[in-house]
This record gives sequence, C-alpha cells and structure tokens, in this order.
Amino acid sequence: MATWSLVPGLSVSVMSVQATTDSAPSSATDGQALSGVGGFNLTIQADPGQTLTGVGSLTGYIYDDLIGWTLGDIGVNVPAIASGSRSYTFSGWTVANPIERIAHICNGVGVSGGGVTLIYRCSTLRGFKT
Repeated sequence: MATWSLVPGLSVSVMSVQATTDSAPSSATDGQALSGVGGFNLTIQADPGQTLTGVGSLTGYIYDDLIGWTLGDIGVNVPAIASGSRSYTFSGWTVANPIERIAHICNGVGVSGGGVTLIYRCSTLRGFKT
C-alpha cells in the first residue's frame, strides 16, 4: 500500500512511495491536502538506479469528508517520452475549487526495476512553494 509523507523542507507538499500497481487510498490522511493550495506539479520518479519505461497510468482519486475517496477525472497516462528517464513531471494543475484531498495511484506503471515515488510540488494561493 502507498505510503504518504511530507516532502523534506516543504511545509505542504507530499510524496508517496508506491509499487508499480498499488491500492486505492483508504485513510483520510492519504494524498495531498489542497487547503490553501493554488496549484501543483506531479512528478513520478523511479527508484534510484532505475528508469521509467513509458507505460501505465496514475489513477486519480478525490477525497471528501462526507463520502470518502472516490475516482476523479484527474488521472493521467505515463507518456512514452518518459521511457529511459528516471523521472517525469506532468504539466501543472491549477486548483480552482480546493476540495479536501487528491491522490494519484500507480496502475501498471513500467519501471526497469523496483517501485516509484510520486511527488506533489505545491504552491500557495499567493504563489509560494510549500
């Protein structure tokens, strides 16, 4: 199961260590909190010494404290251009309606070996990286 922790040195941004296919989020503390977040980038990074193969996807989930985790229309495919690279950063997302939390979970992501880490790099509504 994916594990979630703060990115060292940043106050809001989180990272998640995952298997190439992982389980849906289940805890109310999983994922990236969006309170005060104006936007974010998402990076997928293969384990040290490994590379992405350019296949698979990241399934997107949305958390609401009334209904819990549900599938959201925020999933992305790992593009073929990522093949041979250790990491790939998806285009940024703007947070127009800050819901409670989001989470991306690996679904058949190809790596030369090991697992991956997903890294959310957030900026506040004032544009500061957190």
